Amino acid sequence: MSSPDWHVSDAQVIVDGVSKIYGISHGTSRDLGRFRKRPKSLSQALNEVSFFARSGEAIGVMGRNGSGKSTLLRLIAGSEKPTQGRILVRSKPVILGVTPALIPHLNAWDNAQMGLLALGSSKSAARSVVGDVVEWTDLGDDANKPMRTYSSGQASRLSFAISTVIRPKILIVDEALATGDMGFADKARSRMEEVLDAAGTIFLVSHSITDVERICPRAIWLNDGELVADGETRFVSGSYKRWQHLNSYGRIEEADELISRARQMYPPTPFILSERS
Repeated sequence: MSSPDWHVSDAQVIVDGVSKIYGISHGTSRDLGRFRKRPKSLSQALNEVSFFARSGEAIGVMGRNGSGKSTLLRLIAGSEKPTQGRILVRSKPVILGVTPALIPHLNAWDNAQMGLLALGSSKSAARSVVGDVVEWTDLGDDANKPMRTYSSGQASRLSFAISTVIRPKILIVDEALATGDMGFADKARSRMEEVLDAAGTIFLVSHSITDVERICPRAIWLNDGELVADGETRFVSGSYKRWQHLNSYGRIEEADELISRARQMYPPTPFILSERS
């Protein structure tokens, strides 16, 4: 966990009192700002979440489905805005997987070029690394075929290779390691370690606690949109796995007590931001 003796001004990412509420109408959930009329009901995805991350940290984000993990990452990435609170970043976050920027009728070479440009690379820089990107994917002759002919695993490899070649200062990974065969997962882990060595800040969401424990020294546990714990992964993941076990056996009261203890044992480092921060 972050040491209390360093100043919040050193942070790469600051999440300050962030809440996110969606409107629900006719079975559809949307951002509140997209409704012309008041929605029938509201759903709170995040509730006053606060923490900060410094350069070089790899942070795993744990929680069951619907806990707010992906919502938090979308907010950090800037693809959505908080309903309340603010998120400050020192550089543009890159989401691992640029599939929306890729074009189905283009091959891997052309898509790599387009994807790199979409991530902010210059034309000359993109041309200089496109070969390395395609080679890393192990697509072979399929690299010359249109992307619409690729399997989901092949498309994920290409997206992963493009997203990580730039070595961003803030990298957001949402379940990327769950895709592809074992060989690709091993290569992905190695690639992510290279990104971290380049002093980037990584946020990783994965249903595989093993992946989080292996890659991330620090972990954040979200439950029902609230931050339960923020600390060393071995401690946070241990509490989270025990909580999962208790829930699976219907021992709800014990699970709730465990969450209360985790809040006390692994609170986020407190910070105060000035209005000009």
